[in-house]
Amino acid sequence: MKQKIKTVEWPEVNRWPHIDFLRRLGRVADEGDFEVYAVGGYIRDQFVPASGGGSTRKDIDFVVVGDALQFAAFLKRKLHGHGLVVYRQFGTACL
Repeated sequence: MKQKIKTVEWPEVNRWPHIDFLRRLGRVADEGDFEVYAVGGYIRDQFVPASGGGSTRKDIDFVVVGDALQFAAFLKRKLHGHGLVVYRQFGTACL
């Protein structure tokens, strides 16, 4: 299996809120052969101090190359998650 998780090579990333969760999600994505990227406000907040750098926001958006709904169901099983909400018309989910 080709490793798809991209590792950021600077020390600051280790101080990001939720970095352990992001790494765990990356391992799960690799295990299921999914290509997944963290995007949006959470990532912006880590780089732009004026937007609250180091933000403790709890919502993190992801883009899945391929079937996002299949990945959401896979992630739920792997992390023993609860409350998966699927928006089929948009091809999105919330966990």
